[in-house]
Amino acid sequence: MAHFQRFKRDSEKFMELFKRLQENPLGACAMAGTTLPTDRFITTKLLGFDKPTENAMDTVGNRDNIMDYLYLSSLTMTHISSIAEEFVVFNSQEFSFIDIDDGYCTGSSIMPQKKNPDLAELARGKVGRNIGNLINLLTVVKGTFLTFNKDFQEDKEALFDSIKTLNMSLLIFEKMLEGSHFKEEVLKKHLEEGFIEATDIAEYLVKENIPFRSAHEIVGNLVKYCENNNKDFSQINKKDLEILEFPVKLDDLSIFKIENSIKRRNSFGATSFKEVERQVGVGEEYIEKLENQISRLKNTIDSLYANLEK
Repeated sequence: MAHFQRFKRDSEKFMELFKRLQENPLGACAMAGTTLPTDRFITTKLLGFDKPTENAMDTVGNRDNIMDYLYLSSLTMTHISSIAEEFVVFNSQEFSFIDIDDGYCTGSSIMPQKKNPDLAELARGKVGRNIGNLINLLTVVKGTFLTFNKDFQEDKEALFDSIKTLNMSLLIFEKMLEGSHFKEEVLKKHLEEGFIEATDIAEYLVKENIPFRSAHEIVGNLVKYCENNNKDFSQINKKDLEILEFPVKLDDLSIFKIENSIKRRNSFGATSFKEVERQVGVGEEYIEKLENQISRLKNTIDSLYANLEK
């Protein structure tokens, strides 16, 4: 759901960009408008724009919306790259948290046992193209006068390449996500290793009116004790706690099991089962709303094309 929030923000920004595209540039001509009897409001209505652009000279030299798209495509590709990095790492033998469908991987050219997450690596690498296109156009525009400059021809290649790269990356990555699954047993085993419950123990002590600074030190000493005695929290007993002079009387640390730890993290936006279910519900509602918005826009555009063909 954390990754979902990133893409949610991306989609909201793309929709905002679409709103800013609702100014009609037709009639600005090559520089300062025209002496011919032109009614820009007629083409505005026929093409479905909200209004004509206000200034002809600015209109001809304006590449802001293209740069806005290049920025948003770069940001979205960065978010794709972030997930791709997790897939690459979690697919490795060192972690083995996730299994990617063979259709989105290749075998090693020399190591028979190796499974390369090629599409994840390619998606991770493609982000550089979009960022490069953005920097390219920003550099082009920085030294231009108002109205048209031949330099602006560079915007088409940058825009079309970024559109294609983003669209293909989203399409392929969606399929790879659908064809992948997490290895629950491996994840559970890793959760049992280390001292992931340490923060919960510190927060428990805070609830027992122990200042967090002191609680932090107490739990730090507990972790050090476990490491020195080759134990994990599940092996700590009453005697160990007495040796440590643990400030709360407990027989063991069983109340801090992983399952309980997850359930207790129930603050708004946290990762308890209940909160994640709520977030999924909110996310599904947002997707439905977004799909309806896009559907209405598509119908409007289709209707405009149909009217122009009459």
